[in-house]
Amino acid sequence: MLALERSGALDQIFDGLTGRDREHQLRSVRLAGALRLETAVPWLETLLANPYLRLRSGAARALGRVAGVRAADALVRGLGWRRGSTARLVIELARASRSLSGSVAADRASPPCSSSSRPGTETNAR
Repeated sequence: MLALERSGALDQIFDGLTGRDREHQLRSVRLAGALRLETAVPWLETLLANPYLRLRSGAARALGRVAGVRAADALVRGLGWRRGSTARLVIELARASRSLSGSVAADRASPPCSSSSRPGTETNAR
């Protein structure tokens, strides 16, 4: 991932997600999903409301591949918007949720820790 960041490829993916060229957006959506870029979740979520069906469906698929709590939350919010068919959103929500059961079980199995020592609570400059 570091190599992608250093090469500028990640910036191109994020630029593509917000661009106006639909085909470029689609490619960026597919890459974000394939790379499981959790940092792309906010951009993918906004694309769930896009009037273009292929882009909405691609964003839902990408969120399903990213998985995790943030992606699942984005898919649930997308269901609330009811823009077009919800079948793809439900399918991808099921995919994203599979990873949640493992993380919930791991949380229950591990002893509680303070927020200062919990993994993932440190701030990363980006």
